[in-house]
Amino acid sequence: MPKSVPGYQLFKARNIGYVNWKGKRYYFSGAPYNSEESIRAYQDFLRTNCGVNRSPSAPVVLPKPCKEITLAKLADLYLQQAEKIFGGKKSEFIHYRRILELTVERYGHLLARDFGPACLSELRDYLANNDMVRYHRNRAGKVTGQVTYRLARTTINHFLGNLRRVFKWAVAQELLPPERLVALGAVQGLRYDRSGARETEPRQPVEWAAVELVLPKLSPVVADMVRLQWHTGCRPQSICGLKPCEVDRSKSPWVWTPTTHKGKHRGQSLVIFIGPEGQRILAPYLNRPAHKYCFSPRESVAIRKQTGQPRKNRKPKSELLHYKERYGTDTYGQAIAHALAQLADPPLLKPYSREKFAAAGITQWTPHQLRHAKAQMVRDNYGLEAAQAVLGHSSLTATQIYAKKRLDLARELAEKCG
Repeated sequence: MPKSVPGYQLFKARNIGYVNWKGKRYYFSGAPYNSEESIRAYQDFLRTNCGVNRSPSAPVVLPKPCKEITLAKLADLYLQQAEKIFGGKKSEFIHYRRILELTVERYGHLLARDFGPACLSELRDYLANNDMVRYHRNRAGKVTGQVTYRLARTTINHFLGNLRRVFKWAVAQELLPPERLVALGAVQGLRYDRSGARETEPRQPVEWAAVELVLPKLSPVVADMVRLQWHTGCRPQSICGLKPCEVDRSKSPWVWTPTTHKGKHRGQSLVIFIGPEGQRILAPYLNRPAHKYCFSPRESVAIRKQTGQPRKNRKPKSELLHYKERYGTDTYGQAIAHALAQLADPPLLKPYSREKFAAAGITQWTPHQLRHAKAQMVRDNYGLEAAQAVLGHSSLTATQIYAKKRLDLARELAEKCG
């Protein structure tokens, strides 16, 4: 048998089958595509020209015809499966939903198979050169404010990668032909300083002085979350999902094995060691059922009510159930941003922005910068491999993103031997 045989294909203009063989196209006219007569003609062609003996009782396996679905319908189908795809990664789901919303807004009427490189390039340039609007809503869903902003170049490139993965999923589900994914892969991301997109500086570690300044403005629960993350260098996702059952206190230092973490879907394990300072912070939160979350917004609100701290729009005790059992990475970051806003005189009002904090002379930082600070401290004192071990990275390349180069060491070496 030859190494390959010509595939049976559809000629859409006439709804008939054909094959490409030795540089020529052969049509199976007289019968519609995928009919028994057309398939028999294709089998006769293979038998005559390719030396392939396939009887009608063993027909060739034909590809399933791709469904004619719009881009809006494809987005709906993908988001319906997003919970299975991403599991508990809410932030990843939000990123996919956002780029699909922007895509459907402009191209939702198109058939998904007609969304090609030209459309993707146009979408990329639109995101790079136009301002976006983010609306802020209260718990009732009413719009309370809006912020106009320009997407960062790295964010746009991340969005484009997510959109390609949506098409990759569609190809795997036989909703689109494989060549559509190959075509979209030809579109390059935005290059540094060559587009209208906003360029961002690398995330820097936060100084302890800036962290210590905001601790009195935080609730006791969130303040302890910040302190524990500072000492362990764990991800915000891990600190929010911490449970007593994950901590082994029979050893010294304590061994914390998060049940959910960033690399779990790759089969990787994560082990975090908690030293004396971290143990002192965490110990009061372990006196609860093993599978309850250590850091809870409900507990934070209850403590505030007991201490009599004033708060606007205070809810009655019966409405405490409105608050969730655990902090999410978004609400954890929002709590820190709100506390930073209280440092200004007068306090800043929502919606918050980088420009507002800069104008008030406040150093804005996020929970991710606590991890960067731990990485930098460990690298400066114990080396890059030690930082890799503490952060739980599988490669030194990932650790180098968190811990900047020792420029001070390079300067010292230049003075001595340069």
